[in-house]
Amino acid sequence: MDQVEPDEQTREPSRLGSWWPLGVGALAAVVLTAIVIVGSGGDDRSFPDEWDAAVLPFVEFVEEERELEFLHPVEVRFLTDEEFEADVTADEAELTDEDRAEIDETTELFRAFGLIEGELDLFAATNDLTGEGTLGFYRFDDQSITMRGTELTPFVQLTLVHELTHALQDQHFEIGDRFLSIDVDDSVSGAVLTAVVEGDAQRVEFAYRETLPGDELDDLVAEEDANLADFEEGIEEVPTILQTFFATPYVYGEAMLAVVDAIDGTEGIDELLRNPPPSEEALLDPWILAGDEDPIEVETPALADDEEEIDAGEVGSPSWLLLLAERVDVDVALEAADGWGGDAYVAFRRDGVVCVRVDWQGDTEADVAQMRGALDAWVAAGPDGAASVEDRDGGLRFESCDPGEGAEGITRDASEAALVASITRTYAGLGFFEGGATVEEARCVGDGILDIFDLDDLQDPEYEPTSAEQSAIFGVVDKCVGG
Repeated sequence: MDQVEPDEQTREPSRLGSWWPLGVGALAAVVLTAIVIVGSGGDDRSFPDEWDAAVLPFVEFVEEERELEFLHPVEVRFLTDEEFEADVTADEAELTDEDRAEIDETTELFRAFGLIEGELDLFAATNDLTGEGTLGFYRFDDQSITMRGTELTPFVQLTLVHELTHALQDQHFEIGDRFLSIDVDDSVSGAVLTAVVEGDAQRVEFAYRETLPGDELDDLVAEEDANLADFEEGIEEVPTILQTFFATPYVYGEAMLAVVDAIDGTEGIDELLRNPPPSEEALLDPWILAGDEDPIEVETPALADDEEEIDAGEVGSPSWLLLLAERVDVDVALEAADGWGGDAYVAFRRDGVVCVRVDWQGDTEADVAQMRGALDAWVAAGPDGAASVEDRDGGLRFESCDPGEGAEGITRDASEAALVASITRTYAGLGFFEGGATVEEARCVGDGILDIFDLDDLQDPEYEPTSAEQSAIFGVVDKCVGG
């Protein structure tokens, strides 16, 4: 399902936000970095003759970590907070009537999917996210980097490593041209490529963090804490689901690349940059990359004569997880989302109301039955008559309409918990895979460990397992690996 794109200014050039998780299971939003996609610069691009001396140590680190060399230097601009914020936010006064109508339509579509409830100023919320959290971005048109801040503080250094990784990716894998070549209606290819690109940058960023001596790490953590406090204060009015949607490509991308790195090393990561997965399913469950599993092709549902199309595409398993988790338990939502085999949706307006119709296919009959149960519970938890689910062609057809601004108390604000649960099982399984377990054993361990802990504990980076939980972990490992 498409990410929020509130107006022409943020779509062209488009800015793709990212969150930086601190530790497994902790969605602490510290820094929002960005890729900026604009038209190709062609042959008239010009580049500096040499790197800025202050930037060069970070260039050398990225080259060594990625086992690639830059083909040429790029310009790195350092702006004041005021200059930078003006560059990354949109001016509401410049919105056209068409922009405003699209923003309203997107808000209604979010309510139809059950992701939000009540009133929402989507433009202001998105502006708050980008304005408060963005620290740097890489542009594909002139292959330049723009940083927030005029001093290379530890926090800015870390983000510079991230953005330099994007520049290196672009030079070796033509990332910018490939983003531009993706059809505007193909949200899946864009989302998957974004996750791979950002996951790689997150991975290199983390590697740099690991090299810092104790005193420098302390300085970095202090600066992170201060930025986090300011960021959280600035986005108090932004719904959690929007923060989660901005975070998912980066959180999932980092976990997915960690799995690929463990299986195939740097060569595997390079190959993933050349040939990203065909669906977002690999974001929710990266272990499928060890096999050869393609999504089921599903035709877009047809519309009736009185229905006007707004949008069409693929929901994808990560969005199913977040959608379901707003009305059913996270463990139920995750199990149902795991059964995804393929889907296609069409969004439309009927009698003035925005609705969505989705045809969904599961990998097995059991998966279909499991999703049917989850959707039945989801429908029952919502407003009467707003949604329905039925069996169709061996799969399911799901329909839901915007219940209006007056329908409240129908979402659980559980998107962050759902995201935490899904990446926790990936990292849990990864630890055992790196210790010699097979892919099947690693997946089994990840699922089993997830059943042991309370989700609130998983979201606490300082949580220590109890003795009973530690015993349960040993039991899971014995069952999955030793059994």
